[in-house]
Amino acid sequence: MHPDQRWAWFVSLAVERFERWSRVVVARGDIGDWIATEIPPLDVCMVWHAYLLNPHRYAEDCDRVLPKFKAMPPETMLSAVRQIGNISAFVPTETRKRSWLSQIQTPFDPFESLQSMTTQGLKCPQCNATLHVPCHL
Repeated sequence: MHPDQRWAWFVSLAVERFERWSRVVVARGDIGDWIATEIPPLDVCMVWHAYLLNPHRYAEDCDRVLPKFKAMPPETMLSAVRQIGNISAFVPTETRKRSWLSQIQTPFDPFESLQSMTTQGLKCPQCNATLHVPCHL
């Protein structure tokens, strides 16, 4: 696979992981608690950050498709990064890794998840059946 294709594949899987996480994330008042129980992996933070760069679309989508994010201010990620420091060196607790795996059905580590995310289930709009399609370009 060409390097550009690998990057596109990685980003596509990160977007899928963000979508899964967006359905289960919980807003917490204390940023320390949120980091311990809700913070996503770096690839998902990357997608969330890109989303936040378009505040108008982000606000619209919070109303339409990201209702859990309405209770979680956009500053949550910035506050988490401030508290963590170097987010690329962040090591989640084993409890957080297990929680992520249980909720998202992929390992916390984005590179480990590449091995497990080989197909994606898509609902057919006509018959409502779930079709499993390959997760590659």
